[in-house]
Amino acid sequence: MMLSFRSAFTLTVCIALPYAPMAHSTNHNHSSPDHSSPDHSNHDSAAHHHASTMTVTNAKVRQPIPGRTMSAAFMQISNQSQQDIELVSARADWSERIEIHTHLHENGVMKMREIESLPIAAGSSVTLQPGGLHLMLFGLSPNLSTRLPLELCFSDQHCITIEAELYDPR
Repeated sequence: MMLSFRSAFTLTVCIALPYAPMAHSTNHNHSSPDHSSPDHSNHDSAAHHHASTMTVTNAKVRQPIPGRTMSAAFMQISNQSQQDIELVSARADWSERIEIHTHLHENGVMKMREIESLPIAAGSSVTLQPGGLHLMLFGLSPNLSTRLPLELCFSDQHCITIEAELYDPR
C-alpha cells in the first residue's frame, strides 16, 4: 500500500520537525513507566534524537466487522538508531485498549498471543501485518474517522503520535 502525499508529508514533517506546532504528530518524553503523564518540558537532545531515528510507514487500521468493537493495526516501524529499542505500548482515544500481538502455530492451529514488548534492533525494521505481528485494538469507537491518531511508546521512555489510515479489506 502506498502512502498518499498527505500521509508521506505528515510523516516527513513529524520526523524532521518534532517540536514544530502540528495537529497530527507529536513527540513526548514520558517519565513514568505507565506513560500516562507526558513531560512536555523535557525537549532535550535525546528526545530530538529519538524522533529522528524511529519512523513509521504504512500505518493502517482494519475497518471492524459490522457489530464488532475490535480490530487490528498494521505498519512498519524502523529503528535508525544505534541502540535496540522496544515498542512497549500503544494508545488511542478511539480504542479502550491496545495490545501488542503475535501469531503462533500450535498443533497446526494459528493462535494470537499478547507479547509484553516488541524488540526493534538497531538499524532494522519490524513489519506488523495480517497473520503476523500486529496491534490488537479493543473497545473501538462506533464511528471511526478515516485518519486515526495513534500513540506508540518505546522502551527509552519516548512516545510518538502517528496517523493511521482506516481501510476496509472486503
